[in-house]
Amino acid sequence: MGHYLWEMRPYFRHVAGQMALGSVAGIAMNTMVVLPAILLGRTIDAVLALERGEGDAGAVGWAALIYVGGTLLTEGPRIGKRWWLMTGNARIRANIRADALRGVLTWPMARLHRTPVGDLMARIIGDVEVLGVGVREFSIESWDTILFSISLITAMVVFAPGLTVWALLPVPAAVLLAKATGRWVVGRTTTTREKNALLTTALQEQLSGIRVLRLFGRAGTARELVDRLSRQYADANVSLVRLRGGLRPVYTAMMTGGVVLVVWQGSERVIDGVMTAGEFIAFLELYLRFVNRGFRIPQMINSIQTGGAAYARLWPLLAPPPPVSDEPRYASFRAANRSRGTGDGLDARGHLPLSWRQRSCAEECPTRHFCRGTGGCHRPRGRRKEHDGAGVAGTVSPGIGPCARERASAGGGACPAHGLPVSRAVSVLRDRA
Repeated sequence: MGHYLWEMRPYFRHVAGQMALGSVAGIAMNTMVVLPAILLGRTIDAVLALERGEGDAGAVGWAALIYVGGTLLTEGPRIGKRWWLMTGNARIRANIRADALRGVLTWPMARLHRTPVGDLMARIIGDVEVLGVGVREFSIESWDTILFSISLITAMVVFAPGLTVWALLPVPAAVLLAKATGRWVVGRTTTTREKNALLTTALQEQLSGIRVLRLFGRAGTARELVDRLSRQYADANVSLVRLRGGLRPVYTAMMTGGVVLVVWQGSERVIDGVMTAGEFIAFLELYLRFVNRGFRIPQMINSIQTGGAAYARLWPLLAPPPPVSDEPRYASFRAANRSRGTGDGLDARGHLPLSWRQRSCAEECPTRHFCRGTGGCHRPRGRRKEHDGAGVAGTVSPGIGPCARERASAGGGACPAHGLPVSRAVSVLRDRA
């Protein structure tokens, strides 16, 4: 399986407008992030010049006003960035969760019977949240961490190229360490999600059969099972938190390792007259801002790797996302999520959801007579006029697939493939003819 972010392109297309607006705001904010430090340095130089009698109070006042204006200018785009990117990520999570549910609704009853309900709950709810963290880190931290750091490093290079190289020597090592520890992070994340699925399955099964357990005196055994699974889930969670929590101070120490060189070499440059006091303070402020945020680079890599572990558990459940052509105009610019269902197991257009294989089968079959319960096409043996009475419960035309015909022979009931009443399922299938 290729990188999961590349496979999630359809979900990014549904929120392309929000992502574009949020990215523009993020680029503007994290490009102008160097302004406060630079303007602060110039303000300090203006004050020192006034102290030496080389400037006037007006220059200091203007420098202070420009500093305040530059600070406010960087905060304006932050509001738009947070709104558009956060709501876009929320829509992606909602769409993935809806497609996972639609995918499960297309399963045959035999597969649904074999799959624990608790496992489905853990995947559709918990794994989607873990995947959402990875997607959020990719879409937001690409600007707030990567572009942020690039802007700061560029400004530092302008002030003092040699000093910048010495200060950033440990950074590549921290990134390589994050890449190397990805296998451990993914493995422990997968184990944690699997233990959560087992615990959720046990709780769902025991709670639904609590009366039977009490009747047969097995309530104590059920409690012991839940206690054992709870301990296993807690141990897996602690193991994951211990790994990620232990890596954070290592990343921070590696990122801040150059601060001694910055203070040492920078102060000597000020004494030698190579840098002014304002330039040194601006450089130091830029470096401190990079250090306070730089450790997020390796953590961002680990979070994206964690999302990949969750996606590997989710993708067998996902139904194909609706095409962008079915979306309302400018829907990708709206924060509200598009309704994807009608509440009765049908999609937004009143049709039963299709899997990838069934979609291609439906496109190849010109008459569109197929049964979603079997996953194959069934060409009609009769003429169209013979289907006129197919919507009546208990009567099915020869063109409708065998799953509906099987239940109809028993006098009605629900179609075993999708749980709808035969009259409703047959009428929907007939509408595709």
